[in-house]
Amino acid sequence: MNWKKEIRYWAVLLLPSIGYAQGSITNSNANIVVNSTARIVVVEGAVTNQNTSTIANNGTIFLDGNWTQTETSTYTGVGKIEFGGAVNQSITSATPMVVSNLSVNNNNKLVLAAPITVATAVDLNTNGNIELGNNNLTLTSGAAINNYDASNYIITDGTGTLIQTVEATATVFPIGNTSYNPATLNNNGTTDAFRVRVQNQILEDGTIGTPFTEGVIDRTWLIEESVLGGSNVDLTLQWDAPQELPTFDRTIAGVVHYTNNSWSKPATFIPSTNVSGSTYSISRSGINSFSPFGVATQNANLPVELLAFDAKRNNIDIVDLVWTTASETNNKGFYIERMLDTENQFFPIGWVDGNGTTNRKIYYKFEDNNSHNGISYYRLGQVDFDGTIAYSIMRAVEGQKTIATMNVFPNPTVDQLNILLYNIKEGDAELAIYDYKGQQVFAKPYHIRNNQVIQLTDILYLSAGTYIVDIRMDNGDHFRKTFFISEY
Repeated sequence: MNWKKEIRYWAVLLLPSIGYAQGSITNSNANIVVNSTARIVVVEGAVTNQNTSTIANNGTIFLDGNWTQTETSTYTGVGKIEFGGAVNQSITSATPMVVSNLSVNNNNKLVLAAPITVATAVDLNTNGNIELGNNNLTLTSGAAINNYDASNYIITDGTGTLIQTVEATATVFPIGNTSYNPATLNNNGTTDAFRVRVQNQILEDGTIGTPFTEGVIDRTWLIEESVLGGSNVDLTLQWDAPQELPTFDRTIAGVVHYTNNSWSKPATFIPSTNVSGSTYSISRSGINSFSPFGVATQNANLPVELLAFDAKRNNIDIVDLVWTTASETNNKGFYIERMLDTENQFFPIGWVDGNGTTNRKIYYKFEDNNSHNGISYYRLGQVDFDGTIAYSIMRAVEGQKTIATMNVFPNPTVDQLNILLYNIKEGDAELAIYDYKGQQVFAKPYHIRNNQVIQLTDILYLSAGTYIVDIRMDNGDHFRKTFFISEY
């Protein structure tokens, strides 16, 4: 039977157990209910659910065209949407769309043109792929992906990720880009939803920078947890032999992790596992922070693994810089660079030799003579023996403001008073002395320099008693100090 190509203004349309529609179906302001035993086949056409329409699918809707869902329409039900065309198909939804069961059986690809959530299962029927582009495919807790293999998987060719809940059982993320490179996660910590995708190449700075050309697998797995903290993951990554770059040795390999602006190596390197034929995998346990991951051989020329870098003001004049490396490869040393808040670029202020190649933890320290009152920015420039340089994260240190102070001595005195002003700006001043009644008994102008000692002998003619020395600088600074003159 042939269904009308457009359905309008029907309150409810109950579709029979088996129905065929030749050409596209447009549901406009109608409610379509597909019973649990029904299978609706849309031949040579697409499905458009638009306006205020509803499709409640508890059976199966098979189509060989595209699915389009507009903003005001809704799709519900526990049924299945099956894409079985002879060419690539797409699914579009203007609002978040939840599909209970999603099946791809077209010997091609289903291209996501919008984020899709699957509540029960994704079935690739070993006969199709799902291409994410920049859209996420989310599986709710308990949902599964079935019938994936090296030819039929989730293609992560953009920023879109496959999202699955991971508990203390192995969860496979059947992903790949131009090839199949699945990741398997087993979370022994707090259950969490993980976002995973894979991209071709492995870059020196994680997701940016120059690609590595040797010693690694030419892939990067980008893994994130939804809720930060609490996870304890065992991770297994898989690749094929053609993705091994020159000098990669699969007998001494490991999962590397880009963190703290460098690639972190595992504590030990182990032989990779032969999955089948020319396919291999390797695992790393106890992972509790997430970002880019890769696979490297033990002798891969990875940048220095920087564990920590900190800058802290010790006193008014000194800033201490400390950093720690977990491992180093061909590390010639570190430039220490500084930029003041009055400057617009970093300048080298020192150099510390590195330790070449080592897997030992190394501690470094540098002392900077810096009395800048504002903010000082620091970074490390790590230099390899071949001249390659990589920069650390920046650290900011506030200045410690100096306090202008006046001191008088000896106190009590008899015939001479020494006056010392330090941490002041040089300038003209008026120096006066007042007795305990507030009467001025002495006044004289001075040009005062920082840390200058003024020797005042005029007090020889003052009677014993209590006095106040008062200094007013032209720049507005004002200093007062009490002193005593004794008879002897």
